[in-house]
Amino acid sequence: MGGSRSKVRRMARMWPLAGIACLAPAISLAADADQGPQRDKSGDSLQTVVVTGSYLRRTDSETPSPVQVISTEDIEKSGHLTLSDVIRSVSGDSSGSLTQNFSGALAGGASGISLRGLTLDATLVLVDGHRMAPYPLADDGQRPFVDLSSLPMSMVDRVEVLKDGASATYGSDAIAGVVNVILKPQFKGFQLDANLGSSYKADGLTQRISAMYGFGDLDQDGHNVYFNAEYRHQASISQADRGSYLSNLDLTQYGGPDRRGGVVQQGWPNDGTFTVPGMVAPQTAVQNGDANAGYYQLPGCAAQNLLPSPDGGLTPGGCVWDINKYNKIQPRTAGLNLSGKWTQNLSEHWRNALTVSYFNSQAEQYRQSDNYSTGPVTIPYTWVGSRGVLVDQTDPNNTNMVLPPTSLDNPFNPNSPYFAAAQAFYTARGANFASYVGSPALLYAVLTDFPDQQIKFNTDVIRIAEDLTGKAAGWDLSLAAGYVRDATRSTYIGFIRNSLLGAALASNSYRVGANAGLNSPALYAALAPETHDTATSELGYLSATATRSLFNLPGGPAGLAAGAEVRYLRANNPGEPYAPEGDIIMDGSFYARGSQTISAAYVEFNAPLLNSLELDVAGRVDHYNTPSTSFTPKFGLKWTPLPQLAIRGTYAQGFRAPGIAEAGNSGTGSATTAPSDPLRCPFTGKPSDCGAGFAATLSVANPNLKPERSRSFTMGVVVEPVKHVNLTFDYYNIRRDNEIVPAPLGLEAPVRGVQQPGTTYPGPIIYYPQPYVNAAFSLTTGYDAALHIEIPLQRFGKLTFGLDGNYVISNNQTFIDPINGNSTYRYAGTTGPTAVGGATGTPKARGILNIDWTRGPLSLGTNINYRAPMKGIDESNGIDPNTGTYDCLQLAGGANPPSSCWIASFTYADVYGQYQLNEHLQLTGTVTNVTNRLPPLNTVTYGGFNYNPSFDQAGAVGRFFELGFSYKH
Repeated sequence: MGGSRSKVRRMARMWPLAGIACLAPAISLAADADQGPQRDKSGDSLQTVVVTGSYLRRTDSETPSPVQVISTEDIEKSGHLTLSDVIRSVSGDSSGSLTQNFSGALAGGASGISLRGLTLDATLVLVDGHRMAPYPLADDGQRPFVDLSSLPMSMVDRVEVLKDGASATYGSDAIAGVVNVILKPQFKGFQLDANLGSSYKADGLTQRISAMYGFGDLDQDGHNVYFNAEYRHQASISQADRGSYLSNLDLTQYGGPDRRGGVVQQGWPNDGTFTVPGMVAPQTAVQNGDANAGYYQLPGCAAQNLLPSPDGGLTPGGCVWDINKYNKIQPRTAGLNLSGKWTQNLSEHWRNALTVSYFNSQAEQYRQSDNYSTGPVTIPYTWVGSRGVLVDQTDPNNTNMVLPPTSLDNPFNPNSPYFAAAQAFYTARGANFASYVGSPALLYAVLTDFPDQQIKFNTDVIRIAEDLTGKAAGWDLSLAAGYVRDATRSTYIGFIRNSLLGAALASNSYRVGANAGLNSPALYAALAPETHDTATSELGYLSATATRSLFNLPGGPAGLAAGAEVRYLRANNPGEPYAPEGDIIMDGSFYARGSQTISAAYVEFNAPLLNSLELDVAGRVDHYNTPSTSFTPKFGLKWTPLPQLAIRGTYAQGFRAPGIAEAGNSGTGSATTAPSDPLRCPFTGKPSDCGAGFAATLSVANPNLKPERSRSFTMGVVVEPVKHVNLTFDYYNIRRDNEIVPAPLGLEAPVRGVQQPGTTYPGPIIYYPQPYVNAAFSLTTGYDAALHIEIPLQRFGKLTFGLDGNYVISNNQTFIDPINGNSTYRYAGTTGPTAVGGATGTPKARGILNIDWTRGPLSLGTNINYRAPMKGIDESNGIDPNTGTYDCLQLAGGANPPSSCWIASFTYADVYGQYQLNEHLQLTGTVTNVTNRLPPLNTVTYGGFNYNPSFDQAGAVGRFFELGFSYKH
């Protein structure tokens, strides 16, 4: 590229041409990306560099593959306090993304990036070019990923994001791309950084402090040693402390349902619901099919909380209770990172670097209310343990959630204080109450008297990395060895043992309803004992790489790199105590254990065929002990017909062997958004039967799985029409075959509960069997764009514009069915796929516009963040047989849902200021969501309640202030 640049700020992706007119809304992280060749005024190259995705050093970092570079300056001005938030703000992060704010995640306490919407396991995360051990808890119990929340931020030199499908050098399993966190190679002196932040409501307080000390100069002293310590803490934010639909859950004014707890969804006699203090029905009459054996609400509900009757006065409407008590917009999180790095020159050509790190991450997860507003602990319940144990408590023939005939809380007991009122209730409805006397009472209740259900995650990561580099016989050599161990200790509070509660009800030792105050703290502690488990993952690796120049070509010397590695991975997640056996009420569970040994060899060849034409060729062989072996090639081409224009493209193949949770010894009992039940929805009209509820699922490992394979290609341009103006535009196309997924819902017949008395339709679906299968392939296409404009203002400083965005053309998943024909689901621009992660959705566009003005020691700027609207459907849920259209999941279950099924776009602005007081001290201030914009109403995602925490978290938190300083000496 022609011309000199004091600092090149290029981006690695382009906005679709049709969206250029909508500049402000269409953007992502304004970052240093694809930095061009740095030259002095004479045009001579200053230095060679190594860019993620290649092992060959080069003078031109504009490789055929698009690479986005996030500098320390970008991190400082972003206002983010964690490296996870920095990385996840990349525009290519799409559906399947995971945050620590997602309440209810099986991989709770962690965060991960999902480039191209191909799930977390398709993005390879490295530290200094080396692998990390995966988080011990797999995403959705299936997909391995690296927890970004555990990584330090203060010692990061830069983050490079390879936005290219698969990397034959770093790993063929990098199907969607690579995130390489590069630590500072050396540090001298002392640096102290501190940040303090608070929301506009003085909650969610954050603190971060880091200190770094180093001595020695590699060039002058032959060594450098530095130490880093970093601590961060973030306080929780309750959803009840925010306004509008974040705290007022009655959505009838928007055409949606009343999502408050305790709402009765059906009239007599099928009016049983999870309410407070509880509802009862005579068990014997229900078993005998008595059509009048409906539910009677136990006394104890405050008059102002009693809902209107759903059937004209014959049935109490339930007792409203505040589910926001259990909803957290932001959980408490904390982290401590301690690291040391010693780099020593061994001779003129050899250098050794040893890095030892300890990372700690803490997070809390509260049991969040689900789409029925049923709350954290409801009985009876239907769930399946991850070991295949089913407890169907909707079946009155075997449920143990009953009040015995001798219970004083049982209104069918003549000695109960509720007996007379229950007799009047049933007699008024024509029931034969005398036949109910002495019957056990089926109990439907929300157990709000128990402590809040929460899980505390405490993750320790130990990382030791040894890197030896040098020269011998004309080769540049690199030898590396490392060991990483992740251990996540989970503490479970308030989770009720099914067997113990059933026994306590049978013995009358546990009282319900208005008499719950008679229960002792010791009883609650016994029924919901605090439990613990520790899940671990370990990674050990050895690698060797050799590079050299071979011969001269018209465009420069040809380069060759070759290497080999071997790594060992072991994982052991025992699962929450008692949950895999189905003995924990209303909780998902999973367990997994196993190991893998992988060996690989790779080669890369770079040929500058002409001054204007460069060819890259790479290949990799991976062998797993499963056994699975694969060869994956990669080709790259860059043509520079003009000094102001470069055309580039890549083609690559990828390969991912089944993970430990997919093919080892494992099982996952979870839940997913349920499709419409054609056998019940026409009769009940209940959201839980009509595509707006959840169903339990059971997935088990499959040792016969085939590896996933992919092919991808990119095509783009790099344009620098004039000095200080830089533009990139790239098209990507990735197809992943043999996709390992839980079997599609309905492929195997669902397991149902018993038929309700007096009905002609079957019982509710309890769970869907979903073993892991190679049943799908995905195709995702889109554009990435980046624009950087630098305007010198002479004595008034410098004005910089940075635009970075991603546009998704298509994100399709095809499930293969050789009998009934394949089914293709289109997710781009919709809230699907809801069965992955936290149902984050797949917006067609994301991006950031950065405007920065710098004059001397002062910098002022803004970041404008945008997410496109999403249609509130998920095609994989199927078509409603009654309407012939896809179910609208947004505001589903309301009496008058809106005619347009959309979740609005979200745009918000951050502002920042920096001032360099002197050569030692710099002050920084940021305001996130400066206009205090509310996030769009979103009733589809189950990662948050009424909003999307993956994309719209800043709106839920609201205006947030942060002050920081950095002292260097």
